[in-house]
Amino acid sequence: MTITMPISTTEWLRLLLLYAHLLLSMLALARVLSADLGLVTGKLSREMLHATVHSIVWLLLGLWVSGLAIIWLDTGFDPALLAERSKLVFKLVSVTVLTLNGALLHRLAFPVLMSDEPLNLRKSMLLAITGSLSTLHWLLAAFIGVSKPLGKLPLELLLLSYAILCVATIVGSLACIGLVRRHIMHWRSSNDPTSFIDHVIS
Repeated sequence: MTITMPISTTEWLRLLLLYAHLLLSMLALARVLSADLGLVTGKLSREMLHATVHSIVWLLLGLWVSGLAIIWLDTGFDPALLAERSKLVFKLVSVTVLTLNGALLHRLAFPVLMSDEPLNLRKSMLLAITGSLSTLHWLLAAFIGVSKPLGKLPLELLLLSYAILCVATIVGSLACIGLVRRHIMHWRSSNDPTSFIDHVIS
C-alpha cells in the first residue's frame, strides 16, 4: 500500500520558512517598539539600547534570508512572476527602504543619540526623521505581511500610497522636533554616559 503525502517537501519547507519569518518579524517589531517606548520614558539604558540595536540588525538579516528563501520557492526570482505580484514588490520596496534607513540610523543617528553634544536643529531633524521612518517601516512591513487584499491593488496605487505615507510621516516628525529634542535630552540625563563607555570598553 502506497502512502502519499498530502503536503510536499517543498510545501513543508515553505511553511517552516514562513513560520520562522513570522517569529523574527514579531521579535524585531517588539524590540523596535520597546526601544521607542524606552527612549520616550527614559527607562531604556544606553547598554540596553546598544544591545537592542545589535539584536535588531541580526533579526533584520534573518528576515531578509527567510524572506528571500520564500520568494525563491514561490517565483524562482523570475522577473515576470515578480512583476505579477504587486504586494510582493511593494513589500520588497518598503523593506529595502527600511534597511537603508536602518543603515542611516546606525551610521549617523545612533552616534548622535549616544553622545552628549548639544542637539541643534540639524541633529534633531536627523533623529526625528530616521526614527519615525524606522517605526513606520517596521509597522508597514508587518501590515503588508498580513494584508492579503493588498495583492488585488495595482503596484502604482500601492507605491503612490506609500510615498504619501512617507511624506506624511516626515512632515509629522518635523512638526514634533521640539518634543523629540526634549525626550532625547531627558533620556540622556537619565543615563550616565560614563557607565556606558566603561561597559563598551570592558
